[in-house]
Amino acid sequence: MDLAMLRAGKPDSPGALVMLASVFQDCVWRPELVLPAVAWTWFLFSGTYGTANATRTLCERAGWRPDVLVWLCTTTVNCVIMCLKDAYLTGGSLVPPGAAIVAWVARDLMFSLVVFVLPDKISAKLVARGITTIRGFQVQDVVQILLPLPLQLFTTPLHFLGISFVANPGPLGASARFAAAFREFGLRVGIRCARVLVPYCFGAVVNRKLRTDPRVLSRHKSA
Repeated sequence: MDLAMLRAGKPDSPGALVMLASVFQDCVWRPELVLPAVAWTWFLFSGTYGTANATRTLCERAGWRPDVLVWLCTTTVNCVIMCLKDAYLTGGSLVPPGAAIVAWVARDLMFSLVVFVLPDKISAKLVARGITTIRGFQVQDVVQILLPLPLQLFTTPLHFLGISFVANPGPLGASARFAAAFREFGLRVGIRCARVLVPYCFGAVVNRKLRTDPRVLSRHKSA
């Protein structure tokens, strides 16, 4: 999905659905075109979660509040890898234009806050009010799964704005940049919601349960 959305952000792209179909065809017939995107994406996931977990562990041992440090550290790692990944897969260069970096930093600041910090805050307030489950599911799980989805309404235009600066770094009017950022808005938001659902909604729930599972913690302590 990442590769399809990057291709869809180029000025000559026929659209997001066509690019999705093209990437799926490449997976079957020309996997060498897709493997770099897969490698970058897994590097992004492992780097972001590894940073979040390491920062939380450090804060727990030092007795620090983890919120701000987790937010800043995950934003830094996520933004560096994402900028490199998106610039390389879009334009073949590891050095994106400054305007693209600004757009992507704004995207990742919101993303890391919503995925790694706010779910704990919001669920704690709900638990304090006596709301521990929603339709039989733990409130923290529900918040973690649902919260990143509406965020895509804001991060999707920033994502494609950055792509427009990489794909077309020359002088381009504000109206053209705006049109590139909001092209196929509803469809792109839906695709990006599907893109974050497994790694950053359900994946974040699994990551938290593994970090707080007494059996996992006891293994680490015994090791």
